[in-house]
Amino acid sequence: MWHELSAFALCLLVFVCLPADAQDPGVITYRDQFVHGMYVQGDVTDFAQAAGMERWTYIGRMMDDIRAMGLTVIHPNNLDFADLPRWCAMADARGLRVIAQGTGGLYNYYMWDPTDPFGSPDPVVRRQIYQSRVLPYFQSFAPTMRTNRTLLAYCLTEEVNLPGDLMVWEDLGDLTTAIRNMDPSHPGFVEHLDIPMALLSLQIQRPEMLSFGPGTLWTGSWSQEVDDFEQWLEPVGRACRQNNCAFYAVLESTMQFKRIGDAWVPRVWTPAAADYGLQAWLAWAEGAQGFDFWWYHTTRDQDPDHRELLLRGVRDENDMPTPVMNAITILSSQLAPLSTYITRLRIVEDNGGLPYARAGSWVRLRVMQMPDTGVRFLLAVNKDTSNPQPIGADLSSLLPCGTQPTLVPDGTPVDAMTLQVPPGQGVLLRLGCR
Repeated sequence: MWHELSAFALCLLVFVCLPADAQDPGVITYRDQFVHGMYVQGDVTDFAQAAGMERWTYIGRMMDDIRAMGLTVIHPNNLDFADLPRWCAMADARGLRVIAQGTGGLYNYYMWDPTDPFGSPDPVVRRQIYQSRVLPYFQSFAPTMRTNRTLLAYCLTEEVNLPGDLMVWEDLGDLTTAIRNMDPSHPGFVEHLDIPMALLSLQIQRPEMLSFGPGTLWTGSWSQEVDDFEQWLEPVGRACRQNNCAFYAVLESTMQFKRIGDAWVPRVWTPAAADYGLQAWLAWAEGAQGFDFWWYHTTRDQDPDHRELLLRGVRDENDMPTPVMNAITILSSQLAPLSTYITRLRIVEDNGGLPYARAGSWVRLRVMQMPDTGVRFLLAVNKDTSNPQPIGADLSSLLPCGTQPTLVPDGTPVDAMTLQVPPGQGVLLRLGCR
């Protein structure tokens, strides 16, 4: 992965488009599952050897770490699908679901041209590769997974940030249709799809789960970067709602080399819990229905210009826990009691008459609604990661019974004018009658 990563943990957005598929009624699908997952390396041979572990022992320890952080999904890439049943069995024993990316997917076969890492083969050649290699690969195993209740989705490819977006989009549409016929219980997923938002409105089959990345945002100012992230996020969330999609936020943590003047120097970002959590809360305020963390491992790579790139995970190069592990654990403890609301609440387009961002306020306000009951809620997010901030809003027009709003999930009545939102976090208030 040679795309530049922000020193602010980039947030990739995973769109989930909602076709009316047939589903095994015994499987909890992506529509209902609180996807709170982590992206990992599927071929862990080198990591296991460095840690002095047998491969499957390392995979088990990795799953134990992910579950201990409070996550619910593991997402291995470059996975030999012959191993998928065992991955699923081990994940199921730990209460995890699996998003599986196989070595025979689109990414491995035609997203990388050996002569140009950032290019793609000729479209005719790409179509031939799809017909002769990619489609038969999925045909060889997908039908056998139809009844597997641990598998959540197939990752079809990643980093589709190539010229000829429409051709790539159509190829993904063809594969999505094929997989729906082979295994209607498990949708398609794409990691870091960089395409124009207008493609979402085209009348072609879309993979159900799509991730989008904002690119490198770092400007040298923490507050400016948060603002840039928020400005990028809003139109993506709006496009999702207009095209009947939901999305998940994929959060990243890295140290990488950045250009300052004419020199490349390392920039370290070690997230505090509030820094990490702010991404998730802001994404929820735009309608996110879950979160996925990138990634588990710490690796050193050379980019195409031979600059060293350190990708920081939840365990360091000596296999010891990093601050990222603690930050994710803290965020998980905040979000777990709200998981049902995260997956089910939908944004009220006029925001109940409230401004989302008010002049001079750190707090963002988003009115949401439960589709089946019509009860409204207010999500308040504090962009200040150092200090608590008051909501400071008069909600009387949104309270149908004239009662105070109540804090979710414990039901405590609160004064929205004075209620303090913790640094880099959010609070959810129920606005309906008790």
